[in-house]
Amino acid sequence: MEHFLSSQAGIFLTLTLCGFLLGLLYDFFRIVRRVLKISKIWTAIQDIFYWGIAICFVFVVLMFTNFGQIRGFVFLAAVLGVLVYFLSVSPKILPIGAKASQKVVDCTKNRAAAAKNSLRQYKKYVMIKTKEKVALYKGRKKDDKANCK
Repeated sequence: MEHFLSSQAGIFLTLTLCGFLLGLLYDFFRIVRRVLKISKIWTAIQDIFYWGIAICFVFVVLMFTNFGQIRGFVFLAAVLGVLVYFLSVSPKILPIGAKASQKVVDCTKNRAAAAKNSLRQYKKYVMIKTKEKVALYKGRKKDDKANCK
């Protein structure tokens, strides 16, 4: 009986940790939504994607911990893990993650703008050089015609 209870406690703790990790994953999606300001359709697609990942993750954890047996305390443990995460860690992680992600997005935008500007300048340079070569070529062509007559 003692072994049975200790294994059940281990399963409970494992699924509590699983719920905690699912909360962390959901915060990742929340940060992406805040930073990228995506539409409602993409939010729905993200939610479907999240729940697909969550279901697969819980299934794998259940298969490894108790051979896939679904019991009431399993869901209770996962919900408890999510609640612990959202009430304790999430309020600290979300603002930090959003600020860090926003800085990455801003840096990427600045780099993209600099690259775009460099490409514009290169294009101008190429166009000027091409026009010079065309003018030079036309000038030679006129000289050749004059020499042939």
